[in-house]
Amino acid sequence: MMTNLEMDPHLLRAVICIKLDYFQTSYFNINLNLGYQSSAEQIRNEAIQRISTNKYFNSQDITLVLDKNTIVVIKSFIPVNDYSRIYLSLDKICEEIEKALDSFTALSFCIAYGNLYYGITELNKSYREASEIISIGQRNKSDEHLYILENLLFENVCHFLHPQIINKILYPVMNKLMRKDGTVMSELIDCAEVYVDNCMNFTATSEITHLHRNTISSRLEKLKSLTGLSPAESFQDAFIVKMLAVYIRYKNTTDMV
Repeated sequence: MMTNLEMDPHLLRAVICIKLDYFQTSYFNINLNLGYQSSAEQIRNEAIQRISTNKYFNSQDITLVLDKNTIVVIKSFIPVNDYSRIYLSLDKICEEIEKALDSFTALSFCIAYGNLYYGITELNKSYREASEIISIGQRNKSDEHLYILENLLFENVCHFLHPQIINKILYPVMNKLMRKDGTVMSELIDCAEVYVDNCMNFTATSEITHLHRNTISSRLEKLKSLTGLSPAESFQDAFIVKMLAVYIRYKNTTDMV
């Protein structure tokens, strides 16, 4: 197809994946045969038209329907030495796609992109990576449409955690924070996570959690007494606190699914 369209199959490309979820509302005539299906197809076609008008697209880019719930954009780039510039461009392109789809009331959507690859033979990897980022994003930040990797950095690390890290480090800490009824003392780990996220700043932590500094200090001391973790004194402890908080959320969401 690319040859027939006089497109260069050897350019640097990445796959942008757009997952669609249609709302079965009064917009769809579900009382008629194929009413819902035809309406969904109409919306999908309109979505493709809006996506295709992206001002950053060029003649080497392809927008197509992969299945009834998936649109993919195969975005091409001129190679540069600094790949970070291309990833910034991908962020901007996805933001424009988000704006184009945001006004649809009959569907929800999620967007993510995969890694850059030369040639078309590796693009399936880019698609799988984009799909995986969407999957991680939907479990952890379901209220968002656009999933960019650095905004899901710890969630992505958590998804690929080595089993030994989970079994040797995270589970023992969780067990020390377990109440008799089997629930985790989430107030301790949640407070510590906000504390870590704000560079061990009590004022910022207090503003976000709406807790008094003495309460925050008390919870951090209790966390240390139960687990030995002191994020203010050790980067490793701070990392474990963050990973534990993310892992507990990840596990709870996975269990619900």
